[in-house]
Order: sequence, then C-alpha cells, then structure tokens
Amino acid sequence: MSDKKTTLAAIVVSGDPATFSTWLRSTFLELARHANVRIVLVPFGAYNKAVRHLAPQSIEICEPSSKDTTLEANRNTALEYLRAKRADKADLVAFLDDDTFVNPAWVDAMTDVSDTNRNIDAFASVVFTEGWSEMQGQGHVFIEGAPRDRGYRGKCLKQPILCPCGNSAVIRWTALERIWRVDRQAWDPLFKQAQTCFDFGLKLYLTNTRTMVVPGAVTQHRGYLTWDAAKKKENGCAKAERQLTSRYLLYKKFLPKDLEQKVLAHLEQKLGKWQKNGYPGFEECVIGEKVKAINKKAKNCADDLAREIKCETWKSSMKDLEKTEALKILGLT
Repeated sequence: MSDKKTTLAAIVVSGDPATFSTWLRSTFLELARHANVRIVLVPFGAYNKAVRHLAPQSIEICEPSSKDTTLEANRNTALEYLRAKRADKADLVAFLDDDTFVNPAWVDAMTDVSDTNRNIDAFASVVFTEGWSEMQGQGHVFIEGAPRDRGYRGKCLKQPILCPCGNSAVIRWTALERIWRVDRQAWDPLFKQAQTCFDFGLKLYLTNTRTMVVPGAVTQHRGYLTWDAAKKKENGCAKAERQLTSRYLLYKKFLPKDLEQKVLAHLEQKLGKWQKNGYPGFEECVIGEKVKAINKKAKNCADDLAREIKCETWKSSMKDLEKTEALKILGLT
C-alpha cells in the first residue's frame, strides 16, 4: 500500500463489458492497492448498464456524456466531474484505456517521477502491444509531419518526445488548467480515437507542458495492432480512412498555411509508396487503388469536420512559435 501524498485520479472510459472485466482483473487490482489513487469510470454506449454493474464499490461512477458517445467526449465529462469536486481533485490525472494493463510498479513509478521532476507536467508510459515482445512506443512524435509512435520497433527514439500516448498518460492537473484557459475541450471529439493523442499533445505543448518518459511505468495495450489477418481485412480500409481523415484534420486545426503545405508535401510523397507497398499496418488489404480512394475520402471528410472545430486559437499559437521550434515539433528538421 502506497503512503504517498501525491494523489492520482485514473479515468477509464468503457463500453465493452468483456474488455472491462479483463481490466478489473489486472489494472484495477494494481491501482486499488494504492491509497492515493481514485478510479473514475465512465460507462457508455449500448452496454452502459452491464459495464456499470461490473464495477466494484470503490470505483466512482461518472455519468456518460448525454450528447456524444466518443471516447474523447466522455473523457471530457470525467474531467468535468473531477473539476466539480474542487475540494478533493487529484494532483495527477491518468487516462487509461480499458484495454491497457499496467505493471505492478506503474503507480509508484509515475508518482515518484512526478515528485522529483516538478518542472515536467506530462508523463508517458513505456507501452508494449499485448502479446508482443517488441515495444509499441514511448509516447508520440512527428516524423516529417507524420504522427508516429516514438520507439515503435525501435524507431524514432532520437526524436524528442511530443506527448504521452493517451492509452496510459499521466498529466498534472495544472497542465489541464492551462489547456482550459484556451479551449474548453481537453480532448476533441472530432478525432474519434484516431490521432486524438496528437491533438491533445499539441495542446499540451502549446500551453508549455513538456513530457518525459517514465521507464518504470510499463503497460500492455491491446489495440488494433493485435488484430489478426481476418479482422485487418474486414476493418483495415475503415481504420486507414479514419487515420488519414484525422491526420488532415490535425493539420487544418493546428498548422498555419506554410507549415501545412510542408507536411502535405511529405504526405503526398508517401501516397505512391503506399499504393505500391500497402498502407502501414494494413499492407496486404489496403493497397493499390484502395489507397488513392481512401485518401480522397479522408480529405473530403476532414474538410467537413474542420467546419466543426470549436477553438480557432491553436493555429495562431503554432504560428507564434519560433520557426525552428515549429519545424522541430513536426520532425521537419
């Protein structure tokens, strides 16, 4: 049992009773050992009641968003729940997917590092894909304008980290408050879990929050990388389209025109390669003319979604950065 004074609120959003049941047998047990940790569950979707009924009494139930069933909207709802409880809000907030499973040292590693690095306000886990021996990532980076897992299969580790992966991120409450001064949405529902960490991460960076990797905080994440060939074939085109749509939307939301043109030029160069070799992660089922068609749909969808962006401040915030800093963030140097 931890006796640390630094408090941590772990937010988990779940709409799948089977996945949540597995989470209860693993991550919940690790979190529940610590007196300084509170767990906030947002049960949502068609199986809301089934998820809710599985939760032990020690878990706080936050009513789901009544307007939006996205992960992002329900994380925002959980944050509003915590904000309303001003007297006992946590020092740190953890965002955990219901298919993320933490190691026994995770809580202590995160709180220890946060206590000894007061100038850092965001902390990234070392994430492994469930069942893989290779690392999925240590947070996120941009490489030539492309959103990437930092450290996936050993790549991109020299690139300075932009932000944690949202499946197991820990953020100081004060960093969230800095975002709220600019944008009432910490997590943007327009992204629907595709590139959503990069939207959140750019908000962190542009409000002067820096991220560090915590080597002792190791997690296993299920995610789409664990899909078998049949599931990839069935869902690959839709997943690739969502990823590309969100990537274009990310550029529209954050980048002034000159930077947007730079990153789009790099993306255009990739399209021919993907048509020949297949879209990354779905090489066998998203290839050839499918790539071209998906990219066209993604562009059109991003144009439509961009009309719904709630906050217009981020683009000017990026423009205010020194040119070299902006290029460095985007991995263009």
